[in-house]
Amino acid sequence: MRIICEYSDHEGVGFNPHTIEKIVAETILFSRYKKNLVGKEITISVATISKQEMCRVNATYRDKDAVTDVISVGEYSDTLAIEEVSEVSLFLGEVLVCWDFIQKSATIHNVEADYEFGYVLSHGVLHLLGYAHGEEMFALQHRISTDFSPSLR
Repeated sequence: MRIICEYSDHEGVGFNPHTIEKIVAETILFSRYKKNLVGKEITISVATISKQEMCRVNATYRDKDAVTDVISVGEYSDTLAIEEVSEVSLFLGEVLVCWDFIQKSATIHNVEADYEFGYVLSHGVLHLLGYAHGEEMFALQHRISTDFSPSLR
């Protein structure tokens, strides 16, 4: 399996693109769905966006007029759809992250903003793989974000 992460820092957050790629890769490799991706070249796009842009995206894709921390826009409807792809290369989708929202959330939850970013990024990737909210998802996010939060910049 080869994982390609395209990272666009529209908000000037300054994260190391290599670390972003490692978070994406580790999330996929520790997921229960990695077996569906063996032998594939997987591309995921990650972008930090403004509160205004996040609000617009949330209204477009989720019909909600509010800012949120992360939105995943996937190319496949679920895990079964991913399994059925015969092409070797596949674009899983895009993870959009709002840095302003994450900083506010980190303060509320009394955690470092870099930890919160890793947690949210992992969350977005897991949604692209077909995960629904639940204990397994949240435990995996915590594991990934704890491993990488000290080295994001």
